[in-house]
Amino acid sequence: MRKKSVSESQLSREQQAMEKLWEEHLASEFKSKSAEAAINTMVERPSVNHVPVMTGGVGRKQLTHFYDNYFIPQMPPDTQIIPVSRTIGHDRLVDEFVIKFTHTLQMDWLLPGVPRRISRLKSRR
Repeated sequence: MRKKSVSESQLSREQQAMEKLWEEHLASEFKSKSAEAAINTMVERPSVNHVPVMTGGVGRKQLTHFYDNYFIPQMPPDTQIIPVSRTIGHDRLVDEFVIKFTHTLQMDWLLPGVPRRISRLKSRR
């Protein structure tokens, strides 16, 4: 998903492993569209919170429900993730990206209660 701007030799083994796991997570969400694979890339007691709309969950059971019923099936087929920047610290990775899609599906995980509009949207996250 990402063009590398930092050579792997500049990252510690732990940072390289964290980045690899994150790339696997993104691929499970946006390419294979597998809730199980996405959850399997998370810590033992994961937590996801889409802050603007307070969607997500805590723990594997809630997140499996969220990913299976909302996040993955409500992702428009033309969704594009455009990387802006990536910061890798000692124990965290932060991606900034632009998400573009045509609003062909109701997306309660992002726009709760807003019916599909068939409009092209772009959001920087």
